Amino acid sequence: MIYANAGTVVRPKTFYDGAPINVMDAGQLTSYLSSFNTEEERAMQNLWQTYAARKELAGGGGRIRYRMGADMQYYRTIGSKETVVPYNSIKTDMIRFAKGVQVEQRSISSNLIRGNISGQQWYDETVRTAKLSYGAAFQTTRLNNSEPMDDDERRRWLETIIIILLLLNNTAEMISQKQRPLDGTFLLNADGLSNSLIGSPENWRTQVALRQGFTQGRRRLGFAEHCHTEGDRTGCVELADRGWVPLYTVVRIGMASCYWNCKCIIQYR
Repeated sequence: MIYANAGTVVRPKTFYDGAPINVMDAGQLTSYLSSFNTEEERAMQNLWQTYAARKELAGGGGRIRYRMGADMQYYRTIGSKETVVPYNSIKTDMIRFAKGVQVEQRSISSNLIRGNISGQQWYDETVRTAKLSYGAAFQTTRLNNSEPMDDDERRRWLETIIIILLLLNNTAEMISQKQRPLDGTFLLNADGLSNSLIGSPENWRTQVALRQGFTQGRRRLGFAEHCHTEGDRTGCVELADRGWVPLYTVVRIGMASCYWNCKCIIQYR
């Protein structure tokens, strides 16, 4: 270690020194993400059930089943009785799940930092965890999650997950070229993959609402400290103050000044 001055310790940056990481291009990612085999379906359900309180929310329910209706409300069926589930509790479960996935992603990245796995293993495990976690989250926003995705659902799913994994590709290439140190900022990058799990389902629901004929939306502040306008990004407080606006103009979760830390929900009519 190098001592810069009294009381300050400056540690040399550590870079990856293993074999180059082979990433999947957009076409390969599309092929890999377009469907889930039986093992992946099971792993996806297991991942959701490990961290979420409502175990059947992402599908796979037996006596208890959840569904999102065409009215954008969530329903729980126990036997022959169906009741409405407050959306705030659905959102809370999504946040709980995202925090659990964050632990998984951080563990993978920490193993690379410690030299326990290769760069290729880090990439492959991260891509798989992203597919399973985003797949589970997407299931909660489908009108019929007991059936295979239709073409429109597959398009919406791929639009989000491929963008996220192409950003991961960029990180992998920077690591291979020793342009990205394996330090705390690298762990923050892992956090970003899970943080966007909180907002992505909200954006998916908005797309479903448009498809179902809803024409207006408004941002509602959740139970959190909310952001204000900063630079060229409008804050959630100011966006919520706008009230009802044309649904296609609602600012997507992740685009306000708090980025993917947003805890807001979108209401429709």
